[in-house]
Amino acid sequence: MGETIRMKMSDGAEIAVYHAEAEGARRGGLVLIQEIFGVTDHIRELCDEYAADGYEVLSPSLYDREHPGFEASYSGPDFERAIELARKLHPFDVSLSDAQTCIDALKDKGPVFITGYCYGGSVAWRMAQISPDLAASSAYYGSMVPTTFANAAPQCATIAHFGRFDAGIPMEGVEKLIELAHPTAQVFVYEANHGFNSDRRKDYHEESADLARERTLALFKAVAADMPRAGVTIRWAMAETSLGSMLVAATEKGICRLSFDEDAAELARRYPNARIEAGGEAMSDLLKGAVAAVETPSRMLDLPLDIAGTAFQQAVWAELRRIPPGETRTYTQMAAAVGKPKAVRAAGSANGANPISVLIPCHRVVRSDGSLGGYAYGLDRKRALLDKERTQIND
Repeated sequence: MGETIRMKMSDGAEIAVYHAEAEGARRGGLVLIQEIFGVTDHIRELCDEYAADGYEVLSPSLYDREHPGFEASYSGPDFERAIELARKLHPFDVSLSDAQTCIDALKDKGPVFITGYCYGGSVAWRMAQISPDLAASSAYYGSMVPTTFANAAPQCATIAHFGRFDAGIPMEGVEKLIELAHPTAQVFVYEANHGFNSDRRKDYHEESADLARERTLALFKAVAADMPRAGVTIRWAMAETSLGSMLVAATEKGICRLSFDEDAAELARRYPNARIEAGGEAMSDLLKGAVAAVETPSRMLDLPLDIAGTAFQQAVWAELRRIPPGETRTYTQMAAAVGKPKAVRAAGSANGANPISVLIPCHRVVRSDGSLGGYAYGLDRKRALLDKERTQIND
């Protein structure tokens, strides 16, 4: 059984958070987001069930600022108050911030997952889109998923669950979400109504609830088993370049990360299940080759790489390596090049998730209007890389 603790959120507010320790072997951390009715007995029971499956669970009481200790039933004045809190008094962005605070509290211990129900389903889906720290997400019947937040692809593996007979979430919107075919998301439709997961509600549908939970656990376990670099030794080295301090990290197969303004601590945070060791002489040749790629990109060496990503990401990254120095492509062109012309946003997300900068030249992708767009290590570096390539090609 878990217990209610107090946690300070990013805005300084202290709110109640239900905390359930993992039983047995710890599989990861889980942030479980409430329905509009608060962290009720039902939500606490779900937390305890996931803890029994090996997850350390945090479930924040999102409405504690407006109504401390709020727990509502599914009808009458309680229901009306829940609607008022969710739609008028409590900002949705604050829920996202609170979810991230809970993610931050868990992420140094291993992979972090998120799930949520109704209102919490919308939070779980949105966090999958905006948080870089999640391994996977399972979103239950969130009304904002097929509407407000439909277009952007989640950054992590995500599943969404909807009831076919949910009057509050018309199937037309769900079908359009399915048609978007986000490469990181899968949408399931059940022969059930809204709230089918809760055995406290009249629309509880046991068969659908069991299947959705089975799918959620299967996703979490599969992602955890495939967490990047689990048990692998990663060696690292640093070098000063014309673009600033550069980190190069490699497994025995090849370079797995090339970044700027990072160090071994950041490497350990990104790969919590790997063994992180200083590289020494073993990294000498790779480091020299990486520095040369920065300084003389027109004569880039073919260095060994060890790239971990989804099939879609791998396709985008392979296409990036086909862009010649001195040339650029647009995000639209990248999506078309990998056979997914409608997945422009997803191509942009894959470009941004590239772990090996310069060698996989994500800096060569720009917006359709010719502007630079984004770059993880700053637009000044992106501009400098492109200028250097063009100058060397023209000389």
